[in-house]
Amino acid sequence: LPMATTCSPTSSLEESPISLDEVPFIYEEYENMMPFENRILYYETSRGCPFSCSYCLSSIDKRVRLRSMELVEKELQFFLDHKVPQVKFVDRTFNCNHRHSMAIWRYIKEHDNGITNFHFEIAADILNEEEMGLLATFRPGLAQLEIGVQSTNIQTIHEIDRVMDFDMVTQKVQRDRYNKNNRRLRTYDKCHNNASEYNKRGSQEQSQEQIQSALHLVDITRHSRDQCGSTQLVHLRKSKGLDM
Repeated sequence: LPMATTCSPTSSLEESPISLDEVPFIYEEYENMMPFENRILYYETSRGCPFSCSYCLSSIDKRVRLRSMELVEKELQFFLDHKVPQVKFVDRTFNCNHRHSMAIWRYIKEHDNGITNFHFEIAADILNEEEMGLLATFRPGLAQLEIGVQSTNIQTIHEIDRVMDFDMVTQKVQRDRYNKNNRRLRTYDKCHNNASEYNKRGSQEQSQEQIQSALHLVDITRHSRDQCGSTQLVHLRKSKGLDM
């Protein structure tokens, strides 16, 4: 085709991505067209990821780009003013930038409308004392934390280039459970440690100790709803002859 255009495999990667401040906030366009009181709205304040997990497309972009807090605060206030029941942040690792995450968590606490819930995908092992201290002051139901645990098998973690301190993850989640203010947060432990994930890469057979470690992490999050594939975990218990 004489008018056909070709694209170099690397041309799109070499181009500088647009600033996140240039991405339009589309919800304002629908403000007069639909009610927001009964909807879950998705929101993004960062793109890219500092990690290089081999299974994740977000690792392609090694940079983390942030939306300016001036815009973020304005848009958060939009959600609060419209009494949106839940805002789900789709930032890949929300707390990878301490200053950014703290600014947002401070804002939603200081401007809490008593209704809106905010959902964040975080890395538990990099939560620091300042962040945990602030989260402990939230009213019950203000925030949900989704913690991705791709595997409890250290060999698998290394094989997929995942950076995670599993012992620290367990410590942080367990600390939330026994904190007197633990009803302030709902921790969603999004475990992918089912039988197929165990054997996808890394060791073909898992020891009972490794599986019990995974099940222990599930157990310590049962004070709140979770997304841990209970059917597959029950099957795993049976296949390994573990107590139910």
